[in-house]
Amino acid sequence: GATSLADAVALSPSLVTLELDQNVIGNTGAASLGRALQRNKVLQGLSLWKNRVGARGAEGLGDGLIANSTLQWLGLGCNKIFDEGAGHLAKALCLGRGKSKLSWLAIGGNNITDDGAVFIARALQGKSLEELEASDEDDEGSTIDDAAATELPDLKSLGIGGNDLSDEAAEGFGNMLLENDVLLSLGMGDCNIGDDGARHLAVGLQGNDSLQRMVLSGNCISDEGAGYLASSLSQNSSLKSLYLAENPITDEGGHRFQEVLCGHYNNTLSTLDIHETDMSVKGFTELCNILRKNSNLQQLGTHLSVIDLASSSTNLGEAAGSTDAMDGAAASPTSDDEGRVLQTVRGNALLGQKKPKTGSSFRTGQ
Repeated sequence: GATSLADAVALSPSLVTLELDQNVIGNTGAASLGRALQRNKVLQGLSLWKNRVGARGAEGLGDGLIANSTLQWLGLGCNKIFDEGAGHLAKALCLGRGKSKLSWLAIGGNNITDDGAVFIARALQGKSLEELEASDEDDEGSTIDDAAATELPDLKSLGIGGNDLSDEAAEGFGNMLLENDVLLSLGMGDCNIGDDGARHLAVGLQGNDSLQRMVLSGNCISDEGAGYLASSLSQNSSLKSLYLAENPITDEGGHRFQEVLCGHYNNTLSTLDIHETDMSVKGFTELCNILRKNSNLQQLGTHLSVIDLASSSTNLGEAAGSTDAMDGAAASPTSDDEGRVLQTVRGNALLGQKKPKTGSSFRTGQ
């Protein structure tokens, strides 16, 4: 079973990737793999999606991460680690600083609430273990202890979407962005983040110069929140992709992005996904045509499918008037890979971004 496999992994001199998605590894198997990580010196990727891993399993994996110096990515999506498991992983991020090479972590769909998410955010903010475990009251107004936290975790991509997160979690990650200059991709789609949460994240973006990709699709962000995020772009020079699909944003929210992007207050954002929002077809059409002529935006995900704004061959006025356009099938799509990314935002909300590719691998699953 999983325990025997873990023993083999511990001693393997060549296995680089282990994908065990959609099995029943459970807590016992995950803990065994965690012990294997303490001994293994070559494994770079481990995927355990949909494996009934709980908090105890996450604790075992966290212990393994603290001692491991080769694992680069860990996929734990769609399990049941809850806040307790998130806390164990946050501890691992904290104690693994300077040694752990983990750069990609996916923990979407794990019944994590604001408390667990804030643990993760604090770890990425560079908090010491004592600060990480402190209560909100004790931690309020505290600063990072430079002696205890001289460097940040090496994590570059976090997917934490599909959890029960609200504006409180968004505030925690907004604060994190003000301190973290390592994270490149943050996925928080399919949560319960509203306009106040968008405001906190916008503040974080204003003071951040490293994050390149943010996924907020499937939340509760309306025109007010879209306005906060759009305004933040005028003071941000790193974000390249922003995903806001399936939020209650209307033409007014689209106009806020138009003001910033067409006013050349931002020259960095290249992809904006606002498909399946409450914008009208007319509003989308006008926005596409204006952005094409007056902004540096290259990709726009809308009801009209994925629009390549760099191309001059698509007449968006004609496309919007067709039945196919109403169904999201018209206009000029980008490459197949990029199209899949924009059209499957829900999955990417959990991932944060695509899994890194590694060498020799072993894969099993249903």
